[in-house]
Amino acid sequence: MTIRRQIAQGYAVVIGIAFAGATIGLLVGSHFQRQALAAQSVATAERNLLSDLQVKILYNRPTKQLSPYLDNWADLRLAIDAMMIRTVEIEALLESRTAIYKAKSRLPLQLLPSDDEKLQQQLNDYVVTLKEFQERLRQFSQAVEPLSSPDGDITKAQKLLIDFVQGPEFASFVQLPKDLVRVVDDVESQQQLASEALEDATALKTRLIIGSLLLSSSVAAAIALYTSRAIARPVLKVTQSAERIVEEGEYSLRIPAQGSGEVKSLANAFNRLVIQVSQLSEQVGQRDADLLLTTGELRQKKIQLVQTEKISTVGQQVADVASELSTPASFIHSNLTRVRLYAQSLIEVVGLFQARYPQQTAAVQSELDNVDLATIQADLPNTLNAMQVGTQRIRKIVSSLHDFSHLDQSAIKRVNIHNGLDSTLSVLQPRLEATAGMPAIAIRKDYERLPLVQCAESDLNQVFLNVLLNAIDALQLESAHPKKYQVLSQLPQITIRTFKTAADWVQIEITDNGPGMSTAIKDRVLDPFFTTKPVGEATGMGLSLCYQTVTKTHKGKMDIVSEPAEGTTVTIQIPCRLLPG
Repeated sequence: MTIRRQIAQGYAVVIGIAFAGATIGLLVGSHFQRQALAAQSVATAERNLLSDLQVKILYNRPTKQLSPYLDNWADLRLAIDAMMIRTVEIEALLESRTAIYKAKSRLPLQLLPSDDEKLQQQLNDYVVTLKEFQERLRQFSQAVEPLSSPDGDITKAQKLLIDFVQGPEFASFVQLPKDLVRVVDDVESQQQLASEALEDATALKTRLIIGSLLLSSSVAAAIALYTSRAIARPVLKVTQSAERIVEEGEYSLRIPAQGSGEVKSLANAFNRLVIQVSQLSEQVGQRDADLLLTTGELRQKKIQLVQTEKISTVGQQVADVASELSTPASFIHSNLTRVRLYAQSLIEVVGLFQARYPQQTAAVQSELDNVDLATIQADLPNTLNAMQVGTQRIRKIVSSLHDFSHLDQSAIKRVNIHNGLDSTLSVLQPRLEATAGMPAIAIRKDYERLPLVQCAESDLNQVFLNVLLNAIDALQLESAHPKKYQVLSQLPQITIRTFKTAADWVQIEITDNGPGMSTAIKDRVLDPFFTTKPVGEATGMGLSLCYQTVTKTHKGKMDIVSEPAEGTTVTIQIPCRLLPG
């Protein structure tokens, strides 16, 4: 038997045991779980139904609900109709109990032990009682109608109500809630039994699965021991001989062909491989030198591709977010004016009402005192103004996101540089705000009038983003180490200056008043993979890619001026017209 077949058969046995045990555990446990869940659901439904039945029956109190209206037939008629509607709801509950009884009869008796047939008969008898009560209620309504008026015989109406309450129909009607107290207790006990049965089923399923896993683990351990003795030891000898050849580099050594047929074949094949490796090693050494020269270029291109893909993904996500926000923000903003007109009209109507009817009823005056109408009249316009300012701010943010996330990244077109800078600042606004550890970063803009510039807008926006992020990181690092270089009175600030040069170029200067850089760091800051941040927090490609975008894509210039304790200035120069080639 081959090694492959031995291992395959052993692990087939292990997997079979584990699968069979887990399947049996799942099937058996799930069966009992389904029964327990069904019993729990039926018991809960029955408990809720009986509770609703008790509440709706006990709520029908003619003395309390009808006696206040004996002198007003309109109100009395409404109260009688409401009582009649509740009796119809009680009748519907009695009918729904039949479905619960049928569902309960399909479950094992040990899960829901109860005297259901007796209860069902009692509820069926109660249907007759309910019909008698409804008929008695109709008779009372007909008899009391001519007496229920200010000129009617209130004493006789009260006598009819007392006879109604003391009659046998009402006594039978209100008897059921008392009889259901014991039944409700039984149903609660059934709920507890169903919960315990569910816990037992879950525990049984767990025990079956764990037992099958333990058994399969024991079989796997036995197979592993057998494999170690019959297969692994000969293979280990071959491996040790191969490691010796690799470590010493002596390709004249050969592995002794020992062990089973497959191990012996492995040794012979390895010996032939050593001969071939010896012949190819010289060729590989020469090619390694060539590959080292190419690896750096490939790595840089790979990082550029990854960075481009990230930029595209972020741009798409920003565009999607802006589109999602645009519609509801515009809807809210457009409807605020209408809400303001409606609110003003309502306030004027209330004011006119108060002027015409200064003496209000007690109920109206109490409601006016509760709602504090004067405060609402004074504060509602301010609230609507604040909401309108908020929606205008949302629309401005959405517009900035749209400007920043232009998806035609490679398209060369004429754009407004200031729009790109402003949209980038809007995206970075959360990073500029004050936190517990540092004050807000101030932005100072010194924009001159610029012509439209022919460029790849999204690529140039990404340059602005990376440069501004580096400036923000430098200022936040300065705040984390309180004023290592600067005086305490100096607040963090970034200055953006733009102007047009005489040679039909535009120049963008981004200056921060952070700690600056030493000469050694400044000389390497544009090198690929160079970063002063901890490992894992940056790739060192941000400014390098910015330099490539400015100098190669836009045929421009990029320079960095920085001194310790003097801040940093990044200067970007690009031509107004991007010539081909």
